[in-house]
Amino acid sequence: MANIITEIRIVLSAALLFRPALSPGFYALYIAAGFSDMIDGAVARRTGTASELGSRLDTIADIVFVLVCLIKLLPVLSVPIWLYIWIAAVRFSADTDLHRSAIQCRSCLHGCDSGGYSRRVYGHRCIFVRRVVMELKIIDYELTVCKIDDPSMLDLGKDFYFIGKTDEELSLVCKTEDTPDCTRERDDGWKCFRIQGVLDFSLIGILSRISGILADNKIGIFAVSTYNTDYILVKSENFGRAIDALGKEGYTIV
Repeated sequence: MANIITEIRIVLSAALLFRPALSPGFYALYIAAGFSDMIDGAVARRTGTASELGSRLDTIADIVFVLVCLIKLLPVLSVPIWLYIWIAAVRFSADTDLHRSAIQCRSCLHGCDSGGYSRRVYGHRCIFVRRVVMELKIIDYELTVCKIDDPSMLDLGKDFYFIGKTDEELSLVCKTEDTPDCTRERDDGWKCFRIQGVLDFSLIGILSRISGILADNKIGIFAVSTYNTDYILVKSENFGRAIDALGKEGYTIV
């Protein structure tokens, strides 16, 4: 549904090309396209259908919308040249500052905790770190958690495999379609998202903040970690609510 709304925005943007600029028909199409941009992300989060494809489609729709508006409006608006220069300078300054933040942020990682909120004053460097740890990526698979007796049943050639071996059990998290035939126990119906970026081991409270938000919404989780980051599994029937709850708390879902 969300992708359909985004596709409609592309169609509406293209239709703007065939309406006179600043005419009633142009305004109507412009408002409709802008409204679709406001709701497609919310629909994706609420229905649990946010995906990488949807994110890319949304970017394309935004580019088409902006380009069409520039094509139609620039010839009829009197915009002084100094304003173009000012906008370009502000944009260049913002990009340069963000790039500098990316280089310098390592020096302040140890001062950030609780989802990237800084205890120290590091200017834009900590803002950059906060943006990294506040972004969550949906892993678009149906997943299964299971227990296995025979290690030879494991297929390390699969692209999504979490193996946990202790003195008591051998556990596996994988795509449901890749679950071995002979399992001692299994639990299907999980979906997953991961915390984007490489998390420094000194960061504190990243996972606990997410689990706390979901606990407040009566949503249970199953978490697994890699060297780089954390993966949070949620039951499929609760996934849409989980994404919506995290979105309301400021997390960016991609």
